[in-house]
Formats: sequence, structure tokens, C-alpha cells
Amino acid sequence: MPGPSPELVQQLYRTPPERFVAARDAAVAEARRAGDPTTARQLARLRRPTVAAWLVNLLAIHRPELVADLVQLADALRTAQRELRGPRLRELSAQRRAVVGDQGAEVRKLAAAEP
Repeated sequence: MPGPSPELVQQLYRTPPERFVAARDAAVAEARRAGDPTTARQLARLRRPTVAAWLVNLLAIHRPELVADLVQLADALRTAQRELRGPRLRELSAQRRAVVGDQGAEVRKLAAAEP
């Protein structure tokens, strides 16, 4: 059997951390009832995310373009630092603060909207 579907894993990692274990255990029980011990074992290995990891998961699931923007910014910062380009570093650092602030606001909305 192929293991848990990516959709199920994503659904579990959208679940708030305080409800993750119960949701995961229910999915394990369902896989066992369906006669799929491989999926049950793989699901049982999933660990409850920290609150910070859950928030990043929400952002990656619902707004992957924002995560991609941050990765691009990190690459530009790394290049500017490697090349010792002070003015560019200051500019990119200001952008990073703005992007992280915007993403923080967005992830708060996403978290509030999760059931």
C-alpha cells in the first residue's frame, strides 16, 4: 500500500497542535480499520508540530507564494552579505522586516480561520 495521501498529511498539519494527536490517532485507527497497516504505521510516526511550526505550515499550505518570496529575499541577503555590499544589505534588511511583518499578520489571520 502506498502510505498516507499527501492531502491527509496536509490536513493533519493544518490541525492546531492541541488537536493534532487526536486527529492523527483517528487517522491511524481508520487506516487500521481499512486494513492498511503500512499507512497506520507511517501516520503514527507523524509528530505534533510546535506552535511555530504549525504557523509556518499554515503559511506554506495556504500562501506558498509568500514563503517563496521570503526564500528569494534570503538568497538576495546571502549574496549581498557574501559580497559585502553594505547599502544593498541595509535595503534588503528593511525589506525582510516588512515581509516578515506582513507574513506575521497573514499567518495570524490564517490561524484564526482554522477550525
